[in-house]
Amino acid sequence: MCQIASFLYRGHAIGVDLRVWDMESHAATWAHYPECTEARGWYEGHYIPDGTIACRTPTGRDAASEAVLRERYPRFWDFLAAYPDAAGKLRELSAAGCDLSGVVLPAGLEGLSANGCDLSSVALPSGLRWLYADGANLSGAVLPAGLRELFADGCDLSGVVLPAGLLELFADGCDLSGVVLPAGLLELFADGCDLSGVVLPAGLLELHADGCDLSGVTLPAGLQALSASGCDLSSVALPAGCTVYR
Repeated sequence: MCQIASFLYRGHAIGVDLRVWDMESHAATWAHYPECTEARGWYEGHYIPDGTIACRTPTGRDAASEAVLRERYPRFWDFLAAYPDAAGKLRELSAAGCDLSGVVLPAGLEGLSANGCDLSSVALPSGLRWLYADGANLSGAVLPAGLRELFADGCDLSGVVLPAGLLELFADGCDLSGVVLPAGLLELFADGCDLSGVVLPAGLLELHADGCDLSGVTLPAGLQALSASGCDLSSVALPAGCTVYR
């Protein structure tokens, strides 16, 4: 798989021609445009979310073409917006650390990496299945109903409504007080969290709670695995059949 977003380009005296078909695959784009060949001056390029534009040549990079494209599409998101059909085919996107203010994400995304981003005013695609948002601002974010995996280590989850269908939650170092965990949650990563007062779902199968104070915490009867390195379990009622990892 190529870096997103991939394209073919041809630089010439009065500008740059582009061919965009599959933003994840140069091979698919070459196949779709058989008339575009290196012999005719066509080469591969990338525009990636952090703003980097790379127009490759057999001997290096074409800085002049990169400058033309930068003027034409100042931001990565401008490039996506200019080719909605190709952007609509994207299923995964890595935008960690990017400024997403005012950005319209491709509607077909199923996975998004947005670690460290401000997602407070970003409309997340309805079909999103997994979201990497470690250290992100989730205040005011509306998480899609179909979300199955949420990576939110170090996030402030107060006021965040977790989707009912969420299966895995990565929340190491988070303050989970007042957070309502979905009833169908199967796996919770909560290393270093204060779990006092947190109601663990009855169907939870795995709990990662290294370094947590588990005194007074009621573990679900069906819990199958507990990671509790550094924990005092002397007063904790362990479910029958639960494997403890120390």
